[in-house]
Amino acid sequence: MNATSREINKITKALSPLLRVIDKNVRWTDYIKLSEHKLIAVGFKNGDVKYADISDMCPFDVASFILGCMEDICFEKQFLSKKRITPLLDEISDYAKQTAFYINEILNRLSEMSDGEILLLKKRAVRSGVFEEFYFSEYDLVYIRDQIKRYIITYSTSGDIYILKNLVDKL
Repeated sequence: MNATSREINKITKALSPLLRVIDKNVRWTDYIKLSEHKLIAVGFKNGDVKYADISDMCPFDVASFILGCMEDICFEKQFLSKKRITPLLDEISDYAKQTAFYINEILNRLSEMSDGEILLLKKRAVRSGVFEEFYFSEYDLVYIRDQIKRYIITYSTSGDIYILKNLVDKL
């Protein structure tokens, strides 16, 4: 994941709680990097998912664009229409399956890691922008391992998962 994608991933994570405050129906956000498109997905409590194409945007523009999308009451002007998203659904599905596979692989590896590897992973993940330092305080290692697992399941974006997979593979 290049520097721009990492910045967009960070913005996506930061936007998630803000969008939930703006619209109580928002459940989650994710950054999806496909072969030819970069998308921000916004999931709603009713099960709908809306996609915004951010392929040619710099990280600063992404935040204002997504906030602008949320201003559109019908979500049809700035989010991609069903007609425009349909050709991408197979690739999005494959991306989601790969991400789920990586999550499972990371969780299994976490259970097998030594205390030293857990601390090293935490340090590298904080440096890579996946975790915030404040998320972990001076807890014992068992608690840190559980916190990493909980973070992956609850808060991580698919971009986080790809970064973590790379970090875990290097241990």
